[in-house]
Amino acid sequence: MIRTSQPPSSFFSNPPNFGQQFRPVVNITGVEGREIIECSEVNFKQLIYLRSCCHSTFRVPRTAKIIIENCKRCVFIITAVPVSGTLEIIGSEDLQVKIEEEIPTITIDTSARCVVEFNPATCSIPRFFWSSCSELSAVVHNQEYEIPPELSLNPAGEQNATINQYRSLWDPSISSFLTELIIREGAGYPTTQREKNIADERERRNLARLSQLASRPRFPRNMI
Repeated sequence: MIRTSQPPSSFFSNPPNFGQQFRPVVNITGVEGREIIECSEVNFKQLIYLRSCCHSTFRVPRTAKIIIENCKRCVFIITAVPVSGTLEIIGSEDLQVKIEEEIPTITIDTSARCVVEFNPATCSIPRFFWSSCSELSAVVHNQEYEIPPELSLNPAGEQNATINQYRSLWDPSISSFLTELIIREGAGYPTTQREKNIADERERRNLARLSQLASRPRFPRNMI
């Protein structure tokens, strides 16, 4: 088994500009055929960006944020919660992600055949936000469950040509994932149609109560 406290310098290249929020950036690029890479030099103030890696295994400690892009047939072992609380996977295939501590949100875009495993004794089931993906699954209580896709249709019944984003949550009542289409409310605030309907109904009830209060007769002070 190969272990290295930090990947060789040949693995590093100029990363994209993530802004001042995540500086410095630990950029690991083009790793291929490595049995295991211990990223122990990364700290919680750094963003780790793993790009274009293949047939390798990485062990990632606590960082500011984790981004995995264009990786294939890799295993990522996340040993601690990133400060951002988010793991991002972009344009990748055939990944196995093992989470040892809770990560609240996992976003996956334009990826296929990704399996997320986690220990339910140490972390709850995360929220998945994803788009343009296929064959996503999560291992819950040692059993693999598909994160079901949802086909968005327009009123004419035809497939929507726009790129939609979905949210998948674990529903313990049915022991499965519930996938819902994300819609944008207000200033682009993400929600689902179900949540919007609940909020609209709550607002309708509140307005009805206010209307009842306003319609009650008022008495002069000298009659009270």
